[in-house]
Amino acid sequence: MKEPSELLGAVRRFYRGRKVVLVGQPLSQYARQIETLREVGAHSPFVVASGPGPGPAPEPHVDHFMVRLSTGSHTDISRSTEELLADPPAALRAALDAYDPEGTAIVLCEANIMTRTFCGRLIADAQPDVLARIADWDEEDLLWKSVGVRRPPASVVRSEAGELTRAHERHDLGQGTLWRADPRAGMHVAMEQTRLVREGTDVTRAVRWAQDHAERIQVSSFVTGIPVAVNGFVMTDGTAVLRPYEELLFRQGEHLRFAGCSTHFDPALADRDRLRRLTAEVGAYLSRTFGFHGAFHVSGLLGSAGFVPHALVPRAGAAMGLMTRFLPWLPLIQAVLIHGGDGALCPGDLEGELLHHLETQRCAAIAIHTPVRPDQDVRTLWLTRGERTVRVVRGGEHSDACLVHSGAGNDGALVALIAGPAFAGAGESVAPLVSEAFALADERWGTGIGALTPASLLR
Repeated sequence: MKEPSELLGAVRRFYRGRKVVLVGQPLSQYARQIETLREVGAHSPFVVASGPGPGPAPEPHVDHFMVRLSTGSHTDISRSTEELLADPPAALRAALDAYDPEGTAIVLCEANIMTRTFCGRLIADAQPDVLARIADWDEEDLLWKSVGVRRPPASVVRSEAGELTRAHERHDLGQGTLWRADPRAGMHVAMEQTRLVREGTDVTRAVRWAQDHAERIQVSSFVTGIPVAVNGFVMTDGTAVLRPYEELLFRQGEHLRFAGCSTHFDPALADRDRLRRLTAEVGAYLSRTFGFHGAFHVSGLLGSAGFVPHALVPRAGAAMGLMTRFLPWLPLIQAVLIHGGDGALCPGDLEGELLHHLETQRCAAIAIHTPVRPDQDVRTLWLTRGERTVRVVRGGEHSDACLVHSGAGNDGALVALIAGPAFAGAGESVAPLVSEAFALADERWGTGIGALTPASLLR
């Protein structure tokens, strides 16, 4: 395996001497990326920040411009970022031109967006063409069939009460149905425009939601399982594939709520191997069909019938943020791969380097949006875990995790769970403990998250 410095070489060659514009996150969250860009030889970047954010800001002389983005959900963030890119205020245009009068800077925007440029500058880490193709349900079906994946029965129907009800009755195999709004009506993220309609669920309410969100709805049979995802990187000479990780996707009535991810979970070895092979086949299909290069992830449910995919996204999944803790340059590689700067790299080298860190440094990133802002800047609650539960620390006890309630966003707030190494046992799902921790946040702080039902593994 090559030394990490050789993997870094491609990043340095691509960014050396470039001006870079960072878009969409709170200013404080860019501190490490700003430092990394300087280390690989880029100019000090220009930051279009969604607010100051918690924690210390980067150095005062970093050029930046504050904008207001909707932060009530992941989908809100993506859509409001898209609106900003398409129609920025005049003052922002002027500030960008002052930073980059030549108009040669590249833009990095870590969101699902359909826009190619920002104020005439290339958005170097976006893949709008592929995103648009995959958003087409016929194209999506063709992809899964081409790689040999059988998915549960589904119908695409108009958002009309009779058609929706009949489709639900036709496809309910005992666990309910999933209703997905047509993504062409507006990109959505983290299953937030999907509803789980089960026995006892108010179908009338689900119909009303469907009619408010899209002209067409895909109704499919729901199967139970634990949510998992796998990251892949399509490169010039093949596809690097990582290990599966747990996506923290909870059921809440008919809603599905995303709360982060964990690399503690280990599926059975046979499942792990099948998921990695499938991801490699998806990468080959993307390369062959779309000329795709870059990071992508496959996510779905792993249950008694095997793996059922529910999303393919042409950018890295949530676990990328975990890997940046030990490889801060990793988010920068997306633009390198998309624009062909990886010719000297072998997929096996990247795969081996990342797998080594993923296996030896298990961790989690856990947070959920809430409409209730704290009555102070930040509130904290220290937790410890028992054999199958989590509770508030008592005097003199050690802590395994910390709940943090902060008003970091423009709309509402976040409740984050910072988990220590002892929070999760080797190979286990952290979802049951996370749902208990968020219940404690509701109990102590009235955060309004509500009861969350974790997925269960039925193998």
